[in-house]
Amino acid sequence: MKLQTVSTSFQVVKATNRQVFRPTYHQQLAFTTQQVRSVRSVVSQRIFLQSRSRPSIRICQHLSPTVCAATVEAEKEKPMLRDSLDKVRGNTLGGMLLIRDATITIGNNDLISGVELKMMKGERWAVVGPNGTGKSTLLKAITGEDGAKLTTGTLALHPTARVGYLEQKGVSGSTRTVVAEVQSRMDRLVLATAALEEAEKEMESCDVNDPDCLDRAITAITDTQMEFEAAGGYNVEEKVSRILNGLGFKEPDYERLCSDFSGGWQMRIALARLLLSEPELLILDEPTNHLDAAAKRWVANYLSGYEGSVLIVSHDENLLEKATTSVAEVRNKRLELYKSRTYTQWQVEREEREAQKAAAWDKQQTEIAHLQSFVDKFGAGTKASQAQSRAKQIEKILANSVEAPEGIKSIRPSLVLPKPPPCHVEQMIMKNGAFGWGDDTIVSGASFRIEKGFRVVVRGPNGAGKSTMLRAMSGELPLKAGERNEGEGLRLGFFKQDLAQELPMEETGLEVVQKAGWEGGNAQLTVTEVRTVMGSLGLTGEKSIRPIGNLSGGEKARVALACFSLVPHNMLLLDEPSNHLDIETIESLTEALKKFPGAVVVVSHDRKFCEALKPTHVMTVEEGKVTFEARDLTEADWKDDEISAQASTMDEGLDEEADSPPISEAPVKKGRTAALRRPVGKK
Repeated sequence: MKLQTVSTSFQVVKATNRQVFRPTYHQQLAFTTQQVRSVRSVVSQRIFLQSRSRPSIRICQHLSPTVCAATVEAEKEKPMLRDSLDKVRGNTLGGMLLIRDATITIGNNDLISGVELKMMKGERWAVVGPNGTGKSTLLKAITGEDGAKLTTGTLALHPTARVGYLEQKGVSGSTRTVVAEVQSRMDRLVLATAALEEAEKEMESCDVNDPDCLDRAITAITDTQMEFEAAGGYNVEEKVSRILNGLGFKEPDYERLCSDFSGGWQMRIALARLLLSEPELLILDEPTNHLDAAAKRWVANYLSGYEGSVLIVSHDENLLEKATTSVAEVRNKRLELYKSRTYTQWQVEREEREAQKAAAWDKQQTEIAHLQSFVDKFGAGTKASQAQSRAKQIEKILANSVEAPEGIKSIRPSLVLPKPPPCHVEQMIMKNGAFGWGDDTIVSGASFRIEKGFRVVVRGPNGAGKSTMLRAMSGELPLKAGERNEGEGLRLGFFKQDLAQELPMEETGLEVVQKAGWEGGNAQLTVTEVRTVMGSLGLTGEKSIRPIGNLSGGEKARVALACFSLVPHNMLLLDEPSNHLDIETIESLTEALKKFPGAVVVVSHDRKFCEALKPTHVMTVEEGKVTFEARDLTEADWKDDEISAQASTMDEGLDEEADSPPISEAPVKKGRTAALRRPVGKK
């Protein structure tokens, strides 16, 4: 009988940046080919039949009772939405997600009604619409988060599909390193690795003369190796590196603690963790808000090839165009579906639908007017019976009337900045300034002068120190060398990119905005004045008295803008101000800044926003130096974004090519205070 040699122990070796399990032939056993095939056949059937939603169930049989119990408990503890999702798993008619005639509610407010949506495997849907219409609430209703719920209708998720949701809290509170955190939800790989190690120990402990023990060990090794390979165990380091580099991290950042990073960078860590968990249904709420241009393009490219189903809420038009294949628009408290339409195709078809609706409405109104004219003329005369018949026709038409063509009906934001207080023409002068974090100096020899009316856009490679420059200009970050001189009467306003996320979640928008006005020096600010400002930004009615935690990301950003617009300043520093804002609010902010008679200094990766601002000067931070020029933006000012984006999407050499911040450009997270201008300092 033909024999086949089978290795009974394995060792881990480093090879080409990944872990490879290689047999050590110090202990070899002979089994018939038929026996081996039989074992592997049984194992394959077992793996195929067992549930995919709980990796521990699939391979826990090969772990010791103690390790098995620990892994199951650890899996239960992981915040992967399992408890909330178990309640809504059911018959999806072959889809990943099925919603029927649902009303989406948060608190006592019905935001969307009559929702009908069926997502099939592999579909990528965009959810679009103005801020505050209920897009994020729809995602929360699906995942069972933050009090959002269905008050009518049904919602069902695939019974076994793994679901991943980008949590807006990021990795706040994590004590792990970056690489440990991003791998922490690769449940399948973690359990497969543990099972494989247990199987190796069992094989090594077997007596060569005990066929039953050896048979069990061979089964375990075969089973767990197959699972380890299926879970990506042989290329995990390459996969982790590819995603972290794509999101802007460099290798030295991998072993840093998550708590060392600012809120925006912690959101990048959370996104990397989610992508590495590889859920079959990926749910993303504004995933690119904290990303630079290169990382945004990388995410769009990555999602365009994602094998699972994707549901995205975003205002990033490039992301939606590249990464989605269908569109669901929230408008007028309804969800309108455009299946198998790209973002561009949706825009065209939406206009066509509106044109058709307008034509039908005009025709209907003409008919009603004609009938009403007859009723008005002959209602009391000899043709009264005919007039009565016409009146009934009108009632019938109105009962089945065409919806009036409202276009994209929303309150267009209108931001008005307060009149700046008087100050000297030369508002700020820096001479040979040097600054950085800790013992590291990022920039030295910085010299420039900011005057009234200057609109300055700050450009430079990712990680060069642009945001750090704003903190040095604000006075929050003391200079290591040089001088920083303020003009007489300077009132400086600093809008930080994480400001909307640092608002007190338990307070209402009205309370927060009024406090900001009082702290800014307007002690006589009334509730009516606050409501007027908030209303001009679309925060009308009950939205102004909702807790901040119940507002969407875009609404939180509008609250932050309302705070900003109530405090008079004569010089504005803005760090990524367009994050979280929809297109209409960005346009309103742009117009307000263009009209502002004081000085404006902006750091932004949003090219459209920067060019619309029509800057008078361009500041470039690069290679530790600062240049300050009176000129327009040019194509060369965006070269670093283009180079970094191209590098991020390359299949090979990504470790060397991707652009990302040095350690010093990912500042430590700051403690939140009620004031808009906070001092630098660790918790």
